[in-house]
Amino acid sequence: MADGDGTTTTPPATDGTTTAPPAPPTPPASAGGSELGDAGKKALDEERAARREAERQRKELEARLKDLEPLAAKAKELEDSKKTETEKLSEKLTAAEKRAADAEQKALRLEVAAAKGLTDAQAKRLVGTTKQELEADADELLASFGANGDGAGKKGSGRKPVEQLRPGGAPNPPNPTLQQQIAALEKEGKWGEAQALKAQQLMQLANPNQ
Repeated sequence: MADGDGTTTTPPATDGTTTAPPAPPTPPASAGGSELGDAGKKALDEERAARREAERQRKELEARLKDLEPLAAKAKELEDSKKTETEKLSEKLTAAEKRAADAEQKALRLEVAAAKGLTDAQAKRLVGTTKQELEADADELLASFGANGDGAGKKGSGRKPVEQLRPGGAPNPPNPTLQQQIAALEKEGKWGEAQALKAQQLMQLANPNQ
C-alpha cells in the first residue's frame, strides 16, 4: 500500500511475521568483457611459454658451445701445426734446390774444364752460368795462360823459360794425383773442393780418351 510520500509499504503478514523486501536484480554480465579477459589470459600464457622455450634453447646452445670449445681449440692447434710443418717443408725444398743447382754448376764447370784441357787451378777460375759462357771463359784462359797455366799462351809475356834439368840434377817433385789432392782437401776440411775433384775424377774415368 502506498503512503502519501510515494513509498510502498509492505503490509504485515497475516501470520504475524515480517517479510523482507525483494533484492534488487543483478545486472547482466557484459559478454564483451568476459571474452577480452580470456583472450588476454591466453596471450599472456603464450608469451610466458615462448619465453620459457627461448630460455631453454639458449641454455641448450650454451651447453653445446661449451662442449665444442675443446674441439675448436684442437682444430686451431692442428691448423697451426700444419702451417709450421708446411713452412719447414718449404725451407727444406728451397735448400735442396740450391744444393742441386750448386752441384750441377760444379759438374758443368768440371765438364768444360776437362773438355778444354784446363788445369785444376784454371778450372777453379772458370766463370759462367751456362755451358757456352764457361766454354768462352775457358778459351780466354787458354789464350792468356796456355794449357799448362804457365802463361805460354799469352803474347809478349817475357817470362824466362824453365831450364831443362841435366842428368844428375834434382828432379822437380811430381804433381800430386787427384786422389792425393782429394785426400789433402778432406784432411783440411775443404769438403766442397774435394767433392768437385771427385766429380772430375769420375768424369775422367768415364771418358779416358779426353
